[in-house]
Amino acid sequence: MRKLLNKPRVVVPLALVALLWVLVSYGVITPVSLSFFNSERIASKQFFVKRNTPAVSVADRAVESLIKEQWLPRRWQTYSALQREPFVANHVFKEVEELESIVVAGAEPEALPTPKTAEELSIYIVENLGLDEAGFFVRLGSRKIRVGEMLGSQMISQISVPGPRVVTTDTIQLFISQLRLEATSTQSSPRSAQISESYYLEGDLVSRSPVLALYRVFAENVELIDREGRIWPIRLLD
Repeated sequence: MRKLLNKPRVVVPLALVALLWVLVSYGVITPVSLSFFNSERIASKQFFVKRNTPAVSVADRAVESLIKEQWLPRRWQTYSALQREPFVANHVFKEVEELESIVVAGAEPEALPTPKTAEELSIYIVENLGLDEAGFFVRLGSRKIRVGEMLGSQMISQISVPGPRVVTTDTIQLFISQLRLEATSTQSSPRSAQISESYYLEGDLVSRSPVLALYRVFAENVELIDREGRIWPIRLLD
């Protein structure tokens, strides 16, 4: 036995067998790798097998490259996260045709509040008094209501304006000389003007003593009217 162990021809094969057994035991190599007899047959199989690779279009290659670069997975994750957000709508709204404006023939404007008692009527007249070439009136929205006409449920029997009925020309001219026409608006309806830092519509009283109202508004000047129907022009400040 010792003589056999001292011979390299015996020891080397035994050592190789022991080494292979240890490698197989620890899973370093598999028994398939040791199939020396089938190695030639396996090689021949691998040599003769053909892979049927389908034709890949340009779009498929682009998608494959995006998947490899993790671009599509990241986009799908972002999209899924957005779908769970409470303020992201996932409804596709249809285009709505432009609605045509509807004009109702004979439609009356919205009713304005009117006085219900004689006391309320007196207060309303004082606060909404106006003057034009036809005389005094009470403004109700765009309407001019005069003596003898109904204002709501109340009839205007008279319009009393305190102060002297006759005012001298010098008194009116002195008062007008102190007024400043600062701006005019000819595009509004009714037209308007800014006089001495106050805003007036055509027909509004500019002064109660003497009685003067804004009669007509032009681009460069305005006209005032007194209770006798006389016209007093004021030019725009330079």
